[in-house]
Amino acid sequence: LVESPSPVLSPEQELMLCRTAVKIVKASKATGPVSVRFAWKTTTGTVQSVRLHPGVCASHPVTELRTGVD
Repeated sequence: LVESPSPVLSPEQELMLCRTAVKIVKASKATGPVSVRFAWKTTTGTVQSVRLHPGVCASHPVTELRTGVD
């Protein structure tokens, strides 16, 4: 999430995306940092696309501030 907490997601939707991201990363068997990006379609309230990127994404400072983990 580049903007966190997201202004368009309910707490339940955000939790679902976080849990889904963890499952995707575990299934990928990644050994280093990865970023899971979701494109959320606000008109339908559904995920439009998911991307798994190796490395830390540009929005890492937002993640770091939100989680307290570097």
